[in-house]
Amino acid sequence: MREERAKNCTTPKLSLCMIVKDEEKDISGCLESVKGVVDETIVVDTGSTDRTVEIAKSLGARVYSFSWCDDFAAARNESIRHATGDYIIWLDADDRIEGAEVQKLRELKQCFPRAKNRAYALQLQSPRGGLVEDSSYQTRIFPNLPGVCFEGIIHEQVGHSLQRLRVPFECVPIKVTHYGYSDPKHLPEKAERNLGLLLRQEKKNPSDYVNQFHLAETYGALGNKAKALEHFKKVIYETNCQNENHYILLAAYLEIAKLYKEMSLYNIATNTLHEAAQLFPDNSLIRFHQGEVYFCLRRYEDALKELFLVKEDELDLFVIPIPTRAISYLLHYYKARCYQVLADQAGAQDTRGSLEKVREEYEKALQWNPNAVECLTDLGTIYLKSGMLEKARELLEKALSLGRKDSALYSNLALVYARQGDDMRAEQWYQEALKIEPDLIEALTNLGHLYLRNNRLEEAERTFMQVVSNGLENGGLVDVHLALGYIYAQRFEIEYCVRECDRALALLDMPRDMVLEKLEDLVQLYNDIGVRLENDNRLAEALMGFRTAVLLSRAG
Repeated sequence: MREERAKNCTTPKLSLCMIVKDEEKDISGCLESVKGVVDETIVVDTGSTDRTVEIAKSLGARVYSFSWCDDFAAARNESIRHATGDYIIWLDADDRIEGAEVQKLRELKQCFPRAKNRAYALQLQSPRGGLVEDSSYQTRIFPNLPGVCFEGIIHEQVGHSLQRLRVPFECVPIKVTHYGYSDPKHLPEKAERNLGLLLRQEKKNPSDYVNQFHLAETYGALGNKAKALEHFKKVIYETNCQNENHYILLAAYLEIAKLYKEMSLYNIATNTLHEAAQLFPDNSLIRFHQGEVYFCLRRYEDALKELFLVKEDELDLFVIPIPTRAISYLLHYYKARCYQVLADQAGAQDTRGSLEKVREEYEKALQWNPNAVECLTDLGTIYLKSGMLEKARELLEKALSLGRKDSALYSNLALVYARQGDDMRAEQWYQEALKIEPDLIEALTNLGHLYLRNNRLEEAERTFMQVVSNGLENGGLVDVHLALGYIYAQRFEIEYCVRECDRALALLDMPRDMVLEKLEDLVQLYNDIGVRLENDNRLAEALMGFRTAVLLSRAG
């Protein structure tokens, strides 16, 4: 039947070929997505017990039965045996060609060579939760020629037969969305099914590097890292992959490095990547993974050096599925974190410039994954430090809505509300933060200042004293002692006011070299503290010192 051809056809005819079993939930969506583009639909059913066959026929498909024999290639070849088109496109029931991609396919069809001497690899995207996808190119359209066939009992490919026929393939940016991996619940079941078939193929041909690669992936999906490493190494050292398929070879190196990184064997991961770099110099994927290893080792400057050399438009392996969105997200997230840590280590030097770099990289990261809660939280905190309160609030509230439960998030969100004048909501979120972490110093300190600002002196004192009595100061927090001094000044509790003044002086390395003989001396000390803090550009703390001095002078 494959020799039959439509006569006097102005454009090449395209046949859709599928193999299915119990796909009543998906098959109509697939067939509907390409109707009007394909000229015929061939469906080979391998034993459905649901309404798959009925649905396919109702949508105009020619349906044929095939007894399942644990061989995907055999079933695929049965489907193309019935095709009468000049070209064949193959899809799974959980594949979709959607939106503008359909028009791209229609336009490509108009360009099919009448000589039938070209195949086409389409861009396969596999959602795996959120917006993070695997992406690769896969030969999905090929000419209907004698000798063209699928090979491999699982992860079947048509490319080998096309290569023998000297039919080249062209990568075209037409997206096929494959939803087969979108539900993680079904992945172990699929992996177990695949494992048996892959092991059977290994017995037939242990030097098949494609099969060894898929075996390694399957063991990895099942959590058996030792077996995954074993088979990835076989790809590199026990097959002819190095001479025949550089994409699979590089992917094997990268997967080995990732597994060692996950096992915290960072030096072995680095050695693996260095070996790969000898074969693939200046490769961006290798540089990214090396930067990631350095990041895990907290070698932030080394990480930045590698990550800076990554070219974002080279983060793919064409025929090997790569989570390009996830890698691009992590590329910028790691850069942001490196800048942030290095800026913290450098102290106050070039704070504005450092914050701008951090903010820029976080913003780029969010373009790749807008729902990444860790990035939303971190960037929201940067916006808060930069005084961009509305943006900070937007991101922190979004992180909250996505289920983030974190004391630092609650505390920072509370601070945003407080600075926007919403003390009621601020107090609520400070309290939520303290439920998770009762001694969180930022939440306690800022809550104390909120109470003080609202003249709730007893609550303010109790909160500040929790910081002091629990030894939470870590050698700092002059503002806590100045706030307590201000509270005691309001009550004219001079002894306690002197105590807090001395503690603030000690923290500022301003030893008191005089005996206080009159209230004016204490006023002078608080005024001196204010001047010192003003000179250090610590204006809020300076103001507290001056206010206490004024309060004491009036009391005197």
